[in-house]
Formats: sequence, structure tokens, C-alpha cells
Amino acid sequence: MSDRFIALSECLTARRPADTPVSCHDGRHYRAAEFHAAVCLWLDKLQAQPEPRYALYTEDAYPFAVLLFALLYAGKEVWIPGNNRPGTAGQLKAQDCRLIGDWPEAAIEDYRLDAAPCPERQLAPLDPSAARLVMFTSGTTGEAKPVPKRLIQLQREVETLEKQWGGQLADAAALATVSHQHIYGLLFRILWPLSAGRCFPAAFISMPKPWLIRARTGLPTGLPARRT
Repeated sequence: MSDRFIALSECLTARRPADTPVSCHDGRHYRAAEFHAAVCLWLDKLQAQPEPRYALYTEDAYPFAVLLFALLYAGKEVWIPGNNRPGTAGQLKAQDCRLIGDWPEAAIEDYRLDAAPCPERQLAPLDPSAARLVMFTSGTTGEAKPVPKRLIQLQREVETLEKQWGGQLADAAALATVSHQHIYGLLFRILWPLSAGRCFPAAFISMPKPWLIRARTGLPTGLPARRT
């Protein structure tokens, strides 16, 4: 396991250098200090809201990561649906979920990701046994079913992935062709890279071959250079 690896419950603490690349989103790189600042910004907003349960959907992975950790720090239960269709929104609201992120209707407000770094503000580690999420089955054989999760379960899965393959990946960037709104995409696209200190592109890569050709031929990919 890499010496840069940090448990999910501790990935917002000050153990990682402030300039560590976290994600490439909307034409720019966001680094650890900016990720921390954005989470704190949204934590303050969400703590002032009375709703205990939120349905989180975003197209891009970096906004999802910011909002996910802000919701967990605010003590909210996070429901993660597989899509943002009107029927899904209606079902979630019937479960007393407040919508946040990329929904056709106004959900909470336009989410901001830019915030001034605040190194003086320290966040305690999350309690991984208390932080609550609800994922959904794929629904390919019927209606998608909610599956409750605790952060500790996802944390253990990420630790297992790093033990198995972390040495081979080193500091390679993490690309994904599966949506983070599903369990495998969430683990491989966001949670594992965050714990391991690997940069992840926020945009969904539906056609990986052209991107790989650019990487192999030395053309720009939008990712930071490998650390040595």
C-alpha cells in the first residue's frame, strides 16, 4: 500500500500536501487545498439546512466528491441514484430526500466549487461507522432497489483495492468509463483515487480509445504530469 494512502474517513485532514492534484474539472486542476475549501464552503451551507436526507446526482465526478463529503460532514444521509430522470426525482422526494446537484428542476442552488483555501480550518476525521449512504441496484431485472451502506464498508473496499493493485498503479491518474452514480464507478472513479492521492478527471470518459491514443502519442490529455 502506498505511503500516500489515506483512509476515506481521514482524506479531508491536513496530512496531504496542499498542492496535491485531486481532479481535472472544467478545464482546470483542483488541488487538495481547494478541495478542502470547497467541502468546508458546502459544509457550512448544508449544516444550516434542516433536511436530514439528500439525493445527490452530478454528471461530473469532482462536484460529486465535494458535495458527498460536505453532506457526510454535515451529518446528512446521502442517497445516490443511478439517474436524474423526473420519475426518479419523484420517487426520491417521496422518500423525503432533498435533491442536490444536476437535476432538471432547481434542486438547492447552483453549486460553487471555487473557494479560498482555509488552512487554519481543521476538519476532524469522519466517523466511518456513522456516515450513511444509500446506493441502488442497477434495475436491469426490475425496479432499482435501495441498498444502505456505511462509509466503513466503502473504506474497507478501497483499502482492499489498494493492497491488491496500488503498487502497480503508483501515481497514475484514474480514468473511468462507469458512472460514479453506481457502486463500481464510485469506488474506482472517486473514492479509491481520493484515498490513494491519484488525480481523477471529472468528466465521464465514454470513449476511452481516443484519449488513450493521445496519451500514448504524447498529446495533451489535461492531466498533470506524473510525479517522480
